[in-house]
Amino acid sequence: MAQGWQLEHLSTAMGTSMKRSTSMADCVATHPLQVRSAYAEVAGAEPAFTTCHGKALKTVDFQFFTPHSRTLALQPLRILNTPPLEGFHPLPTNLYPSDHICLVVDYGLMPRTQQ
Repeated sequence: MAQGWQLEHLSTAMGTSMKRSTSMADCVATHPLQVRSAYAEVAGAEPAFTTCHGKALKTVDFQFFTPHSRTLALQPLRILNTPPLEGFHPLPTNLYPSDHICLVVDYGLMPRTQQ
């Protein structure tokens, strides 16, 4: 869950949204926002990785969106696929100057349909 985090640091980072606990296994962060992942919405899953360097190969970056307001609906239409893992080298490189993969989403804004 929170690899590399000590309980006191996790508590500081999460503030009052963290359920008070003395065990890392019991730490739960909550928020009132109703958000969705754009990549999961379009591709059906998160990217295989968004950072790749000597210490980590995992997904740490996301694009979240709020699907609708009272009158408008925000819908992710398409995404930029991340590079395949096969043959990928640790970052940064001359081609990828960051240790994070760029996430790109095209959104559409439409009148909200009544449900």
